[in-house]
Amino acid sequence: MTYRPRYLVGTNVYGPPDRARNLIRSIRARDPGVVGDVQVVVVNDGFPNQPGFDQLVCSGMAEYVEYPDGEEYRATGIGVDLITFEENRGVAAGWNAICRHTWDLGLDWCVILNDDILVADHWLRAMEVFLGGTPAAGVAGYP
Repeated sequence: MTYRPRYLVGTNVYGPPDRARNLIRSIRARDPGVVGDVQVVVVNDGFPNQPGFDQLVCSGMAEYVEYPDGEEYRATGIGVDLITFEENRGVAAGWNAICRHTWDLGLDWCVILNDDILVADHWLRAMEVFLGGTPAAGVAGYP
């Protein structure tokens, strides 16, 4: 069985990858109890000639361990996937790609964040508690 994260966190980027890298680092630092459950997807929205996006995949510092029976889990870090558009398609197209990636992985939780934020302590667990305790809510936002 291959590793399956619990949450997908996506961000849409048009510009240098530095802000996305800082966002990934803040997720890793601010809610360490969930980093093994998080998969990040970064959408490069067609920003031309911008080096550094491929290095984002390494910025989560994910390390996987496979047991002899084939069971795999992520021991540390955050897995990072990269989706690249050839041309700028806009924010909504990036968000749609993030949602499709969530469904393709068979995950129940999709979180879309702007690339220019840093998350607060225990932000993901707080959102899960709120949404889990409020069945009528399907979307949560933060100021």
